[in-house]
Formats: sequence, C-alpha cells, structure tokens
Amino acid sequence: MLDLRAIIHDASADELAWDFWEDDPDVLRKCRDTVPGRIITAIEKMPHREGRDPIDVMGLLVAYTARRSLACWFVYCQSKTPLEAVALVVTFWLTSAQARESIDESMFIPCEPMSNGQRIVDCRRTDTIGASSAVAYAAKFTQTRSPIDAIHALSYSHMAYDTSPIGSIRIFERWLAECAWPSAFGLTAMSRVEQTAFADFVFPVEMQEALRENLW
Repeated sequence: MLDLRAIIHDASADELAWDFWEDDPDVLRKCRDTVPGRIITAIEKMPHREGRDPIDVMGLLVAYTARRSLACWFVYCQSKTPLEAVALVVTFWLTSAQARESIDESMFIPCEPMSNGQRIVDCRRTDTIGASSAVAYAAKFTQTRSPIDAIHALSYSHMAYDTSPIGSIRIFERWLAECAWPSAFGLTAMSRVEQTAFADFVFPVEMQEALRENLW
C-alpha cells in the first residue's frame, strides 16, 4: 500500500501547493505538480492486483474526502443536496462494477452556497464552494474516470478546510492519510469511527443524523 503520509510530506517539502488555477491554459500539466497531483499520479501507477483497480481506489478516496469536507459546507448552508449526492457516489464505488447505476449529471455541477435563502457572496463562499465543488468533481469522476477530475476533487476538499473556521487543515491531512486512504485502498466502507476520527470540531447535525441512519 502506498504511504500517503510520505507522499504528502515529500510534496510539501518540495513546496508544492494543494490548489492551482483552474482556468490556467496549462492546467492539465500544472495540476499534476501539486500535492493532490502527486497523490493521484501515485495511485495511477499502482499495479492491478487482486481485483483492485486504481480507478476504483481513486473514486473512493475522492468521495470520502469530499464527504468529510461537507462539515465546512454546513457551517453556513442548510441544503442537504451535496450530502445526498456524495452518499450516492460512495455507494457507486462500493457496488460491484456490473451493478452500478450511473450518477445523474446534474450532480456534476457544484451546489450554489446559500444561507437562509440568500446566495453567499462574501468570504464564506470560498470554503462552501470548495466543499460543493469537491462533491461535484467526485461525482463527475464516476463518469469520466479522469485523474484530472480526481485531482480537482482532492484539491477542493483541502481548500474547504484550509479556508473554513472549523478544524485544522493538518488534522484533515492526517485523517486523509491514516483513515480515508486505507479504506479507499481496501475498497471498503469507512466505519463511523473512521469517518469522524481526529476531528477537532463537532460535526454538523445534518451529518450526524445521516451517519446514524447509515446514509453518510
């Protein structure tokens, strides 16, 4: 199994960022030269063993990280649409390839951050649109299987925590390497303990309810 902690450490030592300019004309190359780019590239190079397809591993990893990032969404937003969408994405990758049902393409578009019926346009937009974009790219990846979409999803999940008032970004990175990655690599569902591990904040009520009902 890849050592994600080492990959993150080495990429950070090389002063690589987690984000990149999405509209850069050279984005396909530059997004690879980032921390999430290093992670996804390493997974791409994994050999196919014991029925483990690197694409499935990528799909689960970005779904798990996108789901965790929604704690940042619910700080300000009330809509459960992103939570419902990411639940479908997780189910997609945990289902055998022959039995998978396509994800509706409407989920490939990030949910617009709204608070009490008003569109969020101030500084709160960065973390909320980051979380909803992570979900959208994770959903899109189910169709495209494009590593670039996986890189986008990881980048946006990290951006949500990096700009949110809740939680430490280092805690998120630790959880990614020590909890999300082993489950994704093993193509297994995350336990409730694993999903909430290391959190230095209280998960929103919406996520706690979904977790109790096994919908998260």
